[in-house]
Amino acid sequence: MQQHLCEIICCHLTKEFQEEIIKNNLEYKWINKYIKLEEDKIKLNKYFHKIDTYRSLIGQVMCQSTFNHLFLNNLTFKKSNYNKPYLENNLNNNLNNNNLTIDYNITHSGEYILFGYCFNNIIGIDVEKIEIKPIMENKDEILEFFQLMKSCFTIYEWITILLPAIHYCNHLLNIDINNIEMTDIELDNLILELINNTKNSNEIRKEIKNRFFIHWTLKESFIKSIGMGISFGELTRIEFHFKNRLILPFIDLNNTIVIKNDCKDIKIFIDGKDESKDFNFYLIKDLNEDYMISICIGELNCKFIEKSLKMGILNNVNSYYCNELINEMKINCNWNGNDLK
Repeated sequence: MQQHLCEIICCHLTKEFQEEIIKNNLEYKWINKYIKLEEDKIKLNKYFHKIDTYRSLIGQVMCQSTFNHLFLNNLTFKKSNYNKPYLENNLNNNLNNNNLTIDYNITHSGEYILFGYCFNNIIGIDVEKIEIKPIMENKDEILEFFQLMKSCFTIYEWITILLPAIHYCNHLLNIDINNIEMTDIELDNLILELINNTKNSNEIRKEIKNRFFIHWTLKESFIKSIGMGISFGELTRIEFHFKNRLILPFIDLNNTIVIKNDCKDIKIFIDGKDESKDFNFYLIKDLNEDYMISICIGELNCKFIEKSLKMGILNNVNSYYCNELINEMKINCNWNGNDLK
């Protein structure tokens, strides 16, 4: 039996699907079948908006039903010290033990819920709707948002985010993109001038919004993979570099996605040091042009993983029959729960 190294499963929570959940009473059925902990049931009932309940519930149902199918056994989940869940080792009474560890992650935003798992690695995934809502009237929403989020990215990253606007305005600003040393005030002025000078170009504004969410989801996927959350510290400790800053790399969902270990299109620097040897990053946008998805696949022995999570995963060596672990990522974009109804 062959098994992909990593699988990503995606659910599109359309209005029709929400109506089907209500019509078939799936919320009640799924909670009773798949939600084992009383605290999780209480949490699901606390959401004010029903769609938030559905997003959280579906993520857990996708996870539980997938692992039930893989391992054919009752599942027990535990959480690390910083609340990243992992699968407890209670599976070694069936099939052959191939010494595979497993890690997983769940993310949701807007109409999309994603669940991903991988063998012998750690995984973090993040999906975000590409949307910037105005806070104050009569103020440019992109300018306002960028000023609010300025401290999340390094100067180098801001230049990459703003690069389309820099090229568009270069005859006005005369900016050397290789000269990235500037003060906070200079960065403020640069953002202000670029946003003001691109007000008449929806294409440029769309591209810099996309680039913002590329960097944001990449950082989120990394933080989620190592199980640290906000305890990791300042987001500017992380800096992403692209092989080509002009054309950023996206996964083509129609092609085979090989998990690369070299020739990286996306590199991660942590505290100024290139740590890319332990991580592979993937960007998805053709699932829906209004959403950005980032996936981080990391080495289990990387030095940044939270200790209790690492011990939990390493102690979770599962029985799973697998003749060959294929170094590829499988993506299923059409999960709708039909096989569970």
